[in-house]
Amino acid sequence: MFDGPETATPDTTTTSTPAVLSAAEVVERVRAYLSTNSIPQAQLAREIDLSASAVSGVLKGSYAGDTDEVARKMLAWLDLRAGRGAGATVLPGRLPWIATPTTRAIRTALQYAHQLGDITVIFGGAGLGKTVTIRDYVANTPAVWVVTADPTTAGVGPLLEELALALGLRDAPLHPARLRREVIRRVDGTGGCLIIDEAQHLTKAALEAVRSIHDATRIGLVLSGNASVYDRLHGGSRPEDFAQIFSRVGRKLKLLAPKDGDVDPLAAFFGFTDAAALAFLREKAKLPGALRQIEKCMRFAAVLASGQQQPAALSHLQLAWRELNAAG
Repeated sequence: MFDGPETATPDTTTTSTPAVLSAAEVVERVRAYLSTNSIPQAQLAREIDLSASAVSGVLKGSYAGDTDEVARKMLAWLDLRAGRGAGATVLPGRLPWIATPTTRAIRTALQYAHQLGDITVIFGGAGLGKTVTIRDYVANTPAVWVVTADPTTAGVGPLLEELALALGLRDAPLHPARLRREVIRRVDGTGGCLIIDEAQHLTKAALEAVRSIHDATRIGLVLSGNASVYDRLHGGSRPEDFAQIFSRVGRKLKLLAPKDGDVDPLAAFFGFTDAAALAFLREKAKLPGALRQIEKCMRFAAVLASGQQQPAALSHLQLAWRELNAAG
């Protein structure tokens, strides 16, 4: 027999297992959980970092190794799953698009590029709703394709490969020039829109590549990212380096901080509507990366309130903020 795993976070849910279980009891619970939730043993093996044969042996009662150690991992897995399930009953795993002054401005900038076949640059601080608005626009609008850049897709070839995948071109040639032609053939005449999120990662050559696709097809092009996107397109001390792109940009949307009115719709979604809670959230919204931080704070606070079977209130926000920011 052994103790279950300890946790350093506040007790916001009821664990699915008692504090002490025998290995055989843990295995029986895992068998039942896998069956009830239609989870393959192979998935369990991946999630607890064991071989499929070891997991199969333990579940069958034929494992020759340390069954107690495997059962410890299985118990931790059950508790983790229970915590996730409890959180999901309170809040969705991914925040939906919520209409705020800032997210509406972002949507309008996307529509401008799409409807007019022009180039839009959306740039500014993190956590202001760019990505969630892009995701919602793609999900609800035909002929829109999004590629999220990162350091591994900064160059021409990798970026075009990601774009081909977004377009469903699974068997496209890997040579950049041929790949570009396939992309152009696919989007030409669609009246569509290509969105590059996290565009600050792109090299000058990659930016020129997507610009050339826009030029050849007149589909909309959106470059979204942090403030360095605009700085690079502007060219700094050498504006001629990016003149081909910058001269074609039709609309620029600069996002530096949350707008008045951004906080209240988010707060209402999480159930924080009293004056004291709103005042707390509006004050925190003035900090860098504010909307993303207060979303995490409200999410955690809502779970805390649910665990205490209380209405979400200022006290839960204050506790969540302290916990998330390591304040004593």
